[in-house]
Amino acid sequence: MNDRVSTPHNIACRQVLEFLRSELSLSGCVIYNYSEEHGVVDFIAGSLPGVVEGKSNTSLETISRLIHTGRCNYIVPDASQSAYSQHSVFCDSNPVAIVAIPIVVAGSSQKCLLCGVSFDLQANDQQNSDLLSRRPLLEFCKAQIEHANESYLRSLEDIYTIEYLTDQAYQDAMTCLLNRNGWEAAIASVIGNGFGFHECVTVFVIDVDGLKALNDTKGHAAGDNAIRTVATTLQRYFKIEDGASLTVEMPFIARTGGDEFFGLLFDCDDEAAQAVARSMSHELLQRGVSVSIGFACCRSARKLPDAIVNADEAMYLQKSRLEPMQHDLLGDQKVSGSN
Repeated sequence: MNDRVSTPHNIACRQVLEFLRSELSLSGCVIYNYSEEHGVVDFIAGSLPGVVEGKSNTSLETISRLIHTGRCNYIVPDASQSAYSQHSVFCDSNPVAIVAIPIVVAGSSQKCLLCGVSFDLQANDQQNSDLLSRRPLLEFCKAQIEHANESYLRSLEDIYTIEYLTDQAYQDAMTCLLNRNGWEAAIASVIGNGFGFHECVTVFVIDVDGLKALNDTKGHAAGDNAIRTVATTLQRYFKIEDGASLTVEMPFIARTGGDEFFGLLFDCDDEAAQAVARSMSHELLQRGVSVSIGFACCRSARKLPDAIVNADEAMYLQKSRLEPMQHDLLGDQKVSGSN
């Protein structure tokens, strides 16, 4: 669970460990997370031989198994007289006092151990009695760490919820492409950050021909299928794997309306854009969908809004020249604009 960053969760866990180490005069205290296959040391306070944050530890694995199977008490003033003596615990240092208690996080499969070790205590009746009387302190520290872990998991849930809602706000549910909000946010990012190392960008506007007629004659399921066909085809041309990506280093594609798509390609001049448009139109026709395509090349980020308008106008000009569902390849009917 520890990401080595000073988050409130991490700070709280370290403070609890340091408090326990100081109060019980221990050499070191750790939180060991063994929900993973080999376990890992999440946090450490003080010093214990062979124990490093972010690494596994065979001794702590042993203690974890002993504690969770009930083969050892939580507080062992003299480990040489307990089940611990059957194992090589912390380089066979003897005698050692050990305090260990499992940490449980509600609603999580996580398994953790709060463990403290001392190499300085000598086993005698008085010290044994003093250490054993501190069970409530150990329970208190356990509760504090469980509370910190639960708060951390709740904060993660909040983050995931925000990310999910953000995806919903910027992603088209049917095609998983950007929606209009996502498109506008992406364009704003490009305008604000510029083209970077790219010389130009071309805006494409793609509109499905005769969608209303298709819905009216064959049903909305057929219309939805046509929309998905266009989306999957355009994704290949715009090389998008994550439809919600706003990274300006990648081209992106959006469904901005019922039958309208907008796309952006970097380093795509008029000639290249014409070839892309022709290829897209041909492939979609082969798949039974007719589209009108307009595009406009732009070499200045501040003129990108004008390029979008020009591409949209070019698309409508293309649509007016060709009857719906009767397109041939674009051929010589090139429609473009430059800024």
